[in-house]
Amino acid sequence: MASKRNNKTSVTAMMLQERADYDAAKESKFVRRRTGLAAGGGGFAYHFRRENDYYNLIEKARDMDRNDAIVGTTIGRVVDNVVQNGFTLNPQTGDSKLDNDIKQRWYEECEDPDAMDVSGEMTFQEQERIVMRQVLLDGDSIISGTEEGPLQIFESHEVGTRNRKEGTHLGVTLDKNTRTRKRYWIAKDKVGANHGRGKETSLPLAVRDSGGLRQVFHVFDRKRSSMTRGVTSLAPVFAVT
Repeated sequence: MASKRNNKTSVTAMMLQERADYDAAKESKFVRRRTGLAAGGGGFAYHFRRENDYYNLIEKARDMDRNDAIVGTTIGRVVDNVVQNGFTLNPQTGDSKLDNDIKQRWYEECEDPDAMDVSGEMTFQEQERIVMRQVLLDGDSIISGTEEGPLQIFESHEVGTRNRKEGTHLGVTLDKNTRTRKRYWIAKDKVGANHGRGKETSLPLAVRDSGGLRQVFHVFDRKRSSMTRGVTSLAPVFAVT
């Protein structure tokens, strides 16, 4: 009797131990088999170990934006709701006169395309809107300051390398120990679909200048600490899960 009782207890314990697992970790008729996963866990780079997949996803999202009756309008509405009247400066130096002078200069420059845009076409609010739209649609937007003052905006596909470079993924070179961003690789020639095939067509843009000041700003929705680039917000809707 004792033997049967002990055997029954051990079976029960095994069943309880089994049920302590996450159901989602067990494949069944209710939990489908997912492919392409890193067996021991993987960082962000694992999911885009074939870099062409990343840029192909950008173009798929852009195609959806162009040709879907709902997507483009929806993205535009999100931009409207987030940016609204634009982000403003509220200086608090403790000197009211200085605060007013700074705010006045802020508005004057923000409304002057020549002061804000390297191409002299967009005001600061227009830049805010285009950056927000690029983040939603492409996944990210890269903005560079210039010595003269205006900002230069790069689209997602413009950041990348034709050839492999040590410590570089998706056009971003990282410090191998701290993952600090060191430089972005920007396409030299952005005209034509077949420019520079087989040759390196990107130039390095240092994140900080010789004085240590940041001159490159990368805007994206960071969902993982290991993320190097942003991913289009449309990624989850391409397939039924």
